[in-house]
Amino acid sequence: MKLNEDYPVIYKKINRFLKVRKIVIIIYLIGLIASVIVNLSVGGRMWSIYVLGGELITYYAFFDKPLIDNVLIKRIVLLFLIIFGYLYAIDKINSTHWSGFVIDILFFSLLIIELLFFFVHYNYHKNKIIIMLMTSIFSIAFCVFKAIRSINWAIIVTGSLGLFIILMLFTFYYKTTILEIKKYFSIK
Repeated sequence: MKLNEDYPVIYKKINRFLKVRKIVIIIYLIGLIASVIVNLSVGGRMWSIYVLGGELITYYAFFDKPLIDNVLIKRIVLLFLIIFGYLYAIDKINSTHWSGFVIDILFFSLLIIELLFFFVHYNYHKNKIIIMLMTSIFSIAFCVFKAIRSINWAIIVTGSLGLFIILMLFTFYYKTTILEIKKYFSIK
């Protein structure tokens, strides 16, 4: 006896963004492999790391969509951290010693961007306090670490702004800050 199936065939929807992202990853990998091969065959400085850094920055800026906490400010912070690493790698490859000063200034601008996001629409952004708090703590730790070797005005300004943000959060937004810390570190 032959069974007659009356169920419709289910077609899987293919997201265009995911297709484009896969194509971009393949192009990035081919470009990275080609640049490493050319760099090793020609010799000299490891300029293929510049290619890797540029690919990482563009991927995380335009093609990365995390499933958890996909908010604009977190993506901006992650992009800034990747740029910091990229600048530091370029500086170490070229031995020019300029990245520390530039990273301090960029860290200061990141803290300003976070403050602007926070104060423009407080009610919408109050659940993003934890991102601002962690970035401020990281900026203070970064400035203390850098101040051990040498100190300049950019370190002082960045560390002071990070300390100001932490004091502001715990002075004016104490309940919200504590609630967000509890929610973020909850293990339920």
